Amino acid sequence: MPRYHRLLWGMLLVATTEAAEIRGDFNRNGILDVGDAIKILRMRAGLEPLDPEADLNEDGLVDQIDANLILRVVVGLLHRLPPDREEERRNPYYRAVLARVEHPQSLPILPRPEDLTSPWQFTKFAQYALPAAWAAARKASPRHGDPRLIEYACAIVDYCLRQQKDGSWFFSRKWKVRGDANSDRFALGPLLDTVHWLLTLPQGRAKWGSWEGPLRQLVDFQYRYWGHSAGDDRAWGMVAFRYPNQDVFYLAIMALAHEFWGEPEYRKYWDETQRTLQGLEDHLLDDGGLNYIGPETEVPIYHDVDVLWISRYYTLTGDERACRLLKKIVRYYPLTYSNEGRPEYYTDAWWKHVWADGAAYGPEIIAGITGEGHN
Repeated sequence: MPRYHRLLWGMLLVATTEAAEIRGDFNRNGILDVGDAIKILRMRAGLEPLDPEADLNEDGLVDQIDANLILRVVVGLLHRLPPDREEERRNPYYRAVLARVEHPQSLPILPRPEDLTSPWQFTKFAQYALPAAWAAARKASPRHGDPRLIEYACAIVDYCLRQQKDGSWFFSRKWKVRGDANSDRFALGPLLDTVHWLLTLPQGRAKWGSWEGPLRQLVDFQYRYWGHSAGDDRAWGMVAFRYPNQDVFYLAIMALAHEFWGEPEYRKYWDETQRTLQGLEDHLLDDGGLNYIGPETEVPIYHDVDVLWISRYYTLTGDERACRLLKKIVRYYPLTYSNEGRPEYYTDAWWKHVWADGAAYGPEIIAGITGEGHN
């Protein structure tokens, strides 16, 4: 789990700065064309102000070579411009995310359905798919449009959706290895995010017809049995809105459902995000932590999960309520970590006590949002 969260944070960090603009689109018309090459030549001739971003090959010059790169893309001799290496230098996670999918042939092979042993396997499958979908879909990625990554991510979505039954993986069969109902949310969050990225690509949009039905089943199972359990505790919904490390998955799931199915009929999904945020706000502790499943604060790894998925929700929706909540978390990490980066666990639920190093991505999110130096 921690390694995956570091990868997802890398994607999140880049997603916060991702905009509609395309690298090299200097005339801001949404595409690379001859006009962009002309703009570079005019800069070189001193007819327009020099834009450092026009140094596309990063050799320290804005010149004919940069204009030629755009022209080669326009006529199809290049699939895309070279990646922005400056972004790689700024973002310590960027390379790690891309390295995860550098060699598609080394990506894990999906087991035969009869060889599945635990519902938690779907969480891992979704965690494999998400970096591949992100790398293939993000416009500035050097792997943008890579058919192998797209095929791989689509295959995982297909596989996972075929294995669900009536909206659940956990209840789809009798498992050899014991799991629990939380596994559905741990898998559905990153799987829906994978679909979010794939729908920006023609191959993903072509799959929507076969994906939409089972995705709706999975989402509505959570809506009914987590958000509106009405005494039926099959998804552990009796603790909904007071179990933060599960509520944050529900928050992202409902936000993505609203993105996919929208207004006005499915306004209910957006309303669920606000109910969930209210629950998170109600369980914010004075030290910046959030409750676990009782009065105690949660362990750092769960707090990291909370920070990560609230942040992902914020990048998806721009909902300032989530940003304000993240700013209130500012005291947690300085109080929880020693100067050596070792988190304390003695105030947490006893069965969660471990001796392990903490991860950097949680404090980095909070520091990035608040500018507070102790994080």
